Amino acid sequence: MTALQGSIKDFGVADIFQLLAQQQKTGVLLVAHDQETAEIYFLNGDLIDVKTARDTERLGAMLVKSALVSAAQYRQALDKHNTTLEHICRVLLNQGHLSRADFERIILAHIYEVIYEMLQWHTGTYRFVSQTVTRTSGLVHLPGLESILLDVLRRIDEWPEIKSVISSFDMLFENNYAALPDLDSDEEHVCALVDGQRSVQDIIDASVLGSFTACKTLVQLLERGAIRLLSKRAEKKADSGNLFSRAGIGMISFGWLAAVAALLLFLPGSFLESTFPVAGLPRWEHTPLRQAFVRDHAKRLERALEIHRLTTGAYPETLRSIVDHGILSKQEIASIHMHAIAYKKTGGSYDISIAP
Repeated sequence: MTALQGSIKDFGVADIFQLLAQQQKTGVLLVAHDQETAEIYFLNGDLIDVKTARDTERLGAMLVKSALVSAAQYRQALDKHNTTLEHICRVLLNQGHLSRADFERIILAHIYEVIYEMLQWHTGTYRFVSQTVTRTSGLVHLPGLESILLDVLRRIDEWPEIKSVISSFDMLFENNYAALPDLDSDEEHVCALVDGQRSVQDIIDASVLGSFTACKTLVQLLERGAIRLLSKRAEKKADSGNLFSRAGIGMISFGWLAAVAALLLFLPGSFLESTFPVAGLPRWEHTPLRQAFVRDHAKRLERALEIHRLTTGAYPETLRSIVDHGILSKQEIASIHMHAIAYKKTGGSYDISIAP
């Protein structure tokens, strides 16, 4: 059987993940884009670990900025890592500097961040190598692949609205917190990190929430008046590791439709037959992941409709009313329409239809 390898331009990263899951493959997927590389480990079709050349650097920033470990503890662990090549977080865990809970939290956040970036890669190469992989190859237990991809696709879906407020990871905010009620744990945590000195990138690292959750929380805090914009750019030199400066995330600047449309590219049959002969592989729009993603949007719409009924006493005549009442954003409604989900009020109820 011919090896699974080729160009990301022809076969997107999400499609490769789905193919490996469907075929229950075991081995390592090697993906390269510009100067970035990643290794994704699969066991019987389950994603169990993700590694990149910059893991230690990026995790180090998160560990120290979050104060989970001190700079001295990190340097000590780094010396051992450079000697043994043992994972930096595993070293800190074994040395007693990092708790098991924090170890799992930071690894999981990092893996989601890497996959989030990889799904923005639309050029580059991939190659799957069949080899022995065990459960112990992974540092933490990961959710199912479909769950991970749905979560990441949802983040991509919502990111343009967040980016319209936070246009750069160099932005500075100052704390305007005045004992606002009902802040959730993430809002309390992020709000405490806003001090007029930390950039958005610093807050992302210190919060250990990942770029999406940290930035979404900052937007929520800004809307509630708990923080306010101090400067559009930090005084210090922009971090060369800034996520917006990376080629993967930079692709988002071409617009939400371009990013999502690229994810929906399907593999031409001739290419599939020549690289990985799998009979009857469905196109993206007919895959279980695509169907689950559309169902997720439909359920979100159903919840919004019920909130509208509870607050106004009736279902809306059109979805515009949901936006006017602040239940869903214009971007979310646009996404619902884009996925061919149609709403129609019928008397005191409604119909939701999904185009095949």
